[in-house]
Amino acid sequence: MVAINLFQIYYDENSKGGLEKGYVPLDNTENLRPEWFEFHVIRQFLLANQLSDNAWYGFFSTKVRDKSTLTYDEIRRFVEFSEGKADVALISVGWDQLSFFRNPFEQGDFFHPGITQFSQYVVDRLGYKLDLKRSIGHTGNFAFSNFIVAKLRYWAEWLRFANFFYDLVENWQGGVPDVIRGDTRYLTDHAAEAPFRTFIQERMPFVILVSGGYRTTTYALHDRLRIYDEIFVPGDETRAALVECDRHKRAYLATGNREFLELYYQARASVPFKFPEMLSGREPETSAGSLVPSTI
Repeated sequence: MVAINLFQIYYDENSKGGLEKGYVPLDNTENLRPEWFEFHVIRQFLLANQLSDNAWYGFFSTKVRDKSTLTYDEIRRFVEFSEGKADVALISVGWDQLSFFRNPFEQGDFFHPGITQFSQYVVDRLGYKLDLKRSIGHTGNFAFSNFIVAKLRYWAEWLRFANFFYDLVENWQGGVPDVIRGDTRYLTDHAAEAPFRTFIQERMPFVILVSGGYRTTTYALHDRLRIYDEIFVPGDETRAALVECDRHKRAYLATGNREFLELYYQARASVPFKFPEMLSGREPETSAGSLVPSTI
């Protein structure tokens, strides 16, 4: 059978105690660069290790089960299912936001204004021919929070992207906006601050996947995860409309038929949407209405 390497990152004795049986423990107790979160740990692993051509690799935090509801055995069986069908296996954490927004960068700009503009700067300099504002994201070409298990070709490209971005943020003296080295609002169960760079690197897989012709499989979680009620009014109708958004975007990319894109925007307009209380005090850059363009 093909090798499946699922790592779980721990930071201290407390998080080490939360490791789930089956995962390979990945020690980050030194935590030399906490502002980079899991990005730094994954990058250091890839720099230090030679990956096997046909093996699968995935890197998770100790919150993997809380965020996805999935056990180690469920994730492993999904990767086994994906063997021979895909190069990248996606677990659709954050599926509701990915379905609603046109892509993860539009979603990012809603919470972290400016993320698309700076990310486009990075993408252009890496040679990708991708317009981030116009691109289409769905549960088959992106997953939030590093919920990705993939083979060597994907991780090699991820490392190329990561090395460039890391050097850009850490070492370039000019041309990098100060905000990228600073913090931005982060919505969890309460409003907090987190490094802006974190939210750019989290969206790197989208650029890689839509540009590289990868085969993907998706572990759909739309019937298992709660809807993010900071921006959506939860309920069966909301869930159904969000699933419809994702389905129409997939159909548009598969066929090129713009009618599916129009149907996506119609479905999006029907989703009960609210401006999050966590962002009170900040003027909304967008609203449910303005998120639906008059022209496509």
